[in-house]
Amino acid sequence: MSNARVLVAGWLNSPHVVAWGDALLELGYEVHLAGQLVERWPAAPGTERFASVSVPTARSSSSRCSPCPSSAATTPRRSTRT
Repeated sequence: MSNARVLVAGWLNSPHVVAWGDALLELGYEVHLAGQLVERWPAAPGTERFASVSVPTARSSSSRCSPCPSSAATTPRRSTRT
């Protein structure tokens, strides 16, 4: 599949959200994760494989999201899959 993007929303440090993202990556989708972090849960490892990972700022007047702290990059990453 090419040029298809999917947003997976949920608890970003939940193994279930990461597993959904991984399954979609295997099918060839460009995967973006967005959501909140569960307090006192460990960060999800290896999120750099996703096109972007973001956590919305609390009650922000802007609609932009801030990068997830567990993400290696501060900007969305382009998928290297073809």
